[in-house]
Amino acid sequence: MNRRAQGRQAPPGPAAGDAGAAGDAGAAGDAGAAANSGAAGDVAKPADAGVAGDAAKPANAGADANLIGAGDTGAAGDAGAAGDAAKPANSGSDANLIGAGDDGAGGRLQMLMDEIIQCRQCARLVEFRELIGQRKRAAYADWDYWARPVPSFGDPEAPLLLLGLAPAAHGGNRTGRVFTGDSSATFLTGAMHQAGLANQPNSDHRDDGLQFRGVWVSPAVRCVPPQDKPTTQEQRTCLPYLVREMQSLPRLRVVLALGGIAFAAALRAFSEWSGQRCRAKFQHGAVYEFGEGLPRLMGCYHPSPRNTNTGRMTREMLLETLQRAQQLSREG
Repeated sequence: MNRRAQGRQAPPGPAAGDAGAAGDAGAAGDAGAAANSGAAGDVAKPADAGVAGDAAKPANAGADANLIGAGDTGAAGDAGAAGDAAKPANSGSDANLIGAGDDGAGGRLQMLMDEIIQCRQCARLVEFRELIGQRKRAAYADWDYWARPVPSFGDPEAPLLLLGLAPAAHGGNRTGRVFTGDSSATFLTGAMHQAGLANQPNSDHRDDGLQFRGVWVSPAVRCVPPQDKPTTQEQRTCLPYLVREMQSLPRLRVVLALGGIAFAAALRAFSEWSGQRCRAKFQHGAVYEFGEGLPRLMGCYHPSPRNTNTGRMTREMLLETLQRAQQLSREG
């Protein structure tokens, strides 16, 4: 197929935020200056998403409990609180994973997450994630690092997907859950709690009791990349997981992409899902529609220290964006 879908920008809502760099995320480059991590800038220039056959629309299956420990996105070198006490064992599946035999969306997602955890397709990432697990940061010397691909976490019946970049070296790669154990996690989870999407404002370790309501959180790349820079091929290797994940979320209506790389990954996933080439420009707070059968896509600066410490991303901006995305996800 040679169809193209240029994203139609939805009318701005009260939480549109200020505009970011408007690089064409569906084109050869990633979206300009929208920093995804604590690294020096936005990374890897992914090419356009390939065109695939039309994907079946996922069934609207029954609800499951909040599930799945996962890895976090953002600054790979970002440290969490040195006083974290829990040290989850790095053996078998995460204690928060729901049983693979469960029915509905949760069961399908669980099976996908079990598959993701076993992935060793990218030799560079496998070597790096395991090296970090051996050369631990001094503050976490007594931790048993996860050091595996990081699955997603959240509500399997969620209408909203938060999509980040990749696990942080001493965050998700250490804890085994998305946005957990570093300052990006603290910033994001606090705003999510304020927006009513999380039951608590902290995300410290897999057994801290965190639950998300109406939101599913995922990294575009499942393993921590050196210098927060996954290669184009590494991003493409993870893409089928993201496509299947979106198709397994039966009520998905909005994807909120945290940073330019996540935004580009969402566009490529939409392209694979729909069989048409989806294009849009990354802007903080901008919302795009691609027609029947695809979720809306919204851009947001990543809550990395590089953005939060410079004031490019404030708590108020993030809260407004989350509330806007939440509102859109409820509109049907």
